[in-house]
Amino acid sequence: MSQENYIDVYINKIIEETSSIKRFVLKAVDGGFLPRFSPGSHIILNLATNQGVIDRRYSLVNDPAQRDAYEIAVKLTSDSKGGSSYLHHQAAEGDRLQISLPKNYFTISSSGTHHVFYAAGIGITPFLSMMHTLKREGHSFELHYAARSIKECAFYPYLITHFADHVSFYFSNQQHRLTTRSLHDHLIGTHVYFCGPPAFISIFIKQATEIGFPATHIHYEHFTPPISSEQGEAFTIILNNGEHIKVKEDISVLDTLLAAGYYVPSSCKIGRCGTCEIKVKAGSVLHLDDFLSEEERRENETMITCVSRCSDNLLELDI
Repeated sequence: MSQENYIDVYINKIIEETSSIKRFVLKAVDGGFLPRFSPGSHIILNLATNQGVIDRRYSLVNDPAQRDAYEIAVKLTSDSKGGSSYLHHQAAEGDRLQISLPKNYFTISSSGTHHVFYAAGIGITPFLSMMHTLKREGHSFELHYAARSIKECAFYPYLITHFADHVSFYFSNQQHRLTTRSLHDHLIGTHVYFCGPPAFISIFIKQATEIGFPATHIHYEHFTPPISSEQGEAFTIILNNGEHIKVKEDISVLDTLLAAGYYVPSSCKIGRCGTCEIKVKAGSVLHLDDFLSEEERRENETMITCVSRCSDNLLELDI
């Protein structure tokens, strides 16, 4: 979390939501209030794992009106590179952590007359704070939430208690699956929000676009960078000082530059915020971000280094 302001917190409580999802209650070490956050926000955890210090982003799941704690939910993944594995197997109540100030690239639209949230699995997390806010302010909303079963449905009792009139559940073990058909039922002025696995998000975005939802009414959040079949190719970048640096198949341009000692400001690391944008002097960019417009992509003058790559073998960057 270099170049980042951070807050010292400790793990006040760990709650098992499902067999693979744990909720962590974080409180300030000094006992004071934590900074306010807006619905849809996330924080970055600075974790000292066996693989070294790593940063991981997690949505805040509690009510933004709560000031004495932040709560996050973490799913243990089989391909964990340290974050979820560390929090599930090593972190304990009382442990101290460093976290960033809250950040938000997934906000509630102020122009929506009705808000519809579509969640799959751990994709429920950013919507919890949104629903608290909308309910308190008297706005219209609904949630469509897909999980394998009630047992594997994170926050099921909580959602029944607080949002029973707003939520529809879809459990695949009961042969009740969430499909895109419900997108056809929404009235003009509705904003739709998607969060879950990449394939789930892509299918719903595609269908919402084909139905005729304006792009400004479609919102989504990826927990990981978007995937491309071309993403695995290694290539070389050339810097202003003439240095040539190889970007490996599974490493981003941003992380490659940071590892080589070049500071590049960054924040989301999933191609949403544009903080790590760098000018391109030569070469063709494979744009994988959600920040640049189609026109900016065609101009090929900049790239978002946390996710985008080279579409051939060589990129010359203005750094």
